[in-house]
Amino acid sequence: MAEEERFLPVRVDSELRAMLGNNLEKVAEARRQAQANMILGKTPKYAVKYRKGRGGKEYPYVQHSYVEQQLNLAFGWKWSLNIHRYDIGQREVICHGSLTAWVDGVAITKSQFGGSDIKRYKKDVADRQTGEIEHRAGDTIDVGDDCKAAASDCLKKCASLLGIAADVYGEKEVLDAAFEGGDTKAGSEEF
Repeated sequence: MAEEERFLPVRVDSELRAMLGNNLEKVAEARRQAQANMILGKTPKYAVKYRKGRGGKEYPYVQHSYVEQQLNLAFGWKWSLNIHRYDIGQREVICHGSLTAWVDGVAITKSQFGGSDIKRYKKDVADRQTGEIEHRAGDTIDVGDDCKAAASDCLKKCASLLGIAADVYGEKEVLDAAFEGGDTKAGSEEF
């Protein structure tokens, strides 16, 4: 495969090529360092949100869009989520899915479950013009939206198994052997 056809995180123009001295391996190494920083680093405060959960307790979380952004940056849009099945119960939707990301042609797959409460109308909803009841209290609002929310939860849980926002959902284990001096951020190399 020609050098120009290889996947690179940046466009290699003549100026960059001159700066690197035609050593594209340094670019690949820089991408690997960036991936390590993104995956093993601490989730930025701006990305962490809080919601009330069961028992009235506050729980941290990250939004779906943040996880997608991190996956795109870390894996260059080379990832996919496959939902294997949905189980729709009376009170919640549960799904099982797998996230696959490709690094240097190698597929890494993590599987997890996701869930979402089924949203229901709290009171009767009448048509504004006719006054007829369109939705009764307790009717489901949109099970499709609940399935999407469960899939989003599944994506976030799978991504946390790759290290993305893992510090938000639980303690991260840092592999000291991966970094010189046991630093929690990947080292840098000057070009």
